[in-house]
Amino acid sequence: MKRWIELLSRAQRIVLSVGLAAALGAIGRSVEVWGRGPAAGGWFGYAPNTTVVFTPRGPFLLRHPALDLLWWLFLIALWVAASLWLFGAGRRGDVPPGR
Repeated sequence: MKRWIELLSRAQRIVLSVGLAAALGAIGRSVEVWGRGPAAGGWFGYAPNTTVVFTPRGPFLLRHPALDLLWWLFLIALWVAASLWLFGAGRRGDVPPGR
């Protein structure tokens, strides 16, 4: 895998890093709202011509705001670690890509 990464230019690495950030953001949001059911409002929120109102369920996995914060901090740390590995920030003596 590292051999393939070394073939990428700096611009390609940036695009890969931004794409990883977007993917982790989508995964993070999906886990955050997983199990809540349909959004409140519209015809999902009530039964027409009745007095019955359906309330959306609470979050499935991240029930506490602190868990939600830890989840997002974990995803950010994962993205930073992957980006550092992608750009090779931990190695000394290497010539940066593109030079």
